[in-house]
Amino acid sequence: MRRVVVALSLVATATLTAASAETSAVYAACIADSGGATAVILDCMAAEIRRQEAELDRWSRRFLRTLDPESATRWQETQRLWRSYRDRQCAFFHHPRSGSGGVVDVQQCVLEETARHLTVVRALVENAGMVP
Repeated sequence: MRRVVVALSLVATATLTAASAETSAVYAACIADSGGATAVILDCMAAEIRRQEAELDRWSRRFLRTLDPESATRWQETQRLWRSYRDRQCAFFHHPRSGSGGVVDVQQCVLEETARHLTVVRALVENAGMVP
């Protein structure tokens, strides 16, 4: 039980540290060079989301290898549910009256939630010996 509490404490710390979602320098440069054009901003976001998703998948697979078969199955289901939650939560920001700004809001939400979750998964991998 103590190991679970310590692991959850470490994950909570990682989540708080991720309050400012980690994004790449390439993304920052892309946004800076966008000139504020919505289409360019959306392209920058889409590229960064793909990068974040690839990293998340890589770290998730690393974590999966540390788990016993039952825990691995639960982890995979948890990740499927997390993605569904993220997508539904972020979709909330787009509605008929939001126009293109709503699309940017949705993408920003997906990007931030993915980066935040990536930080949590990295912490799990780094502390895999403490996770049940």
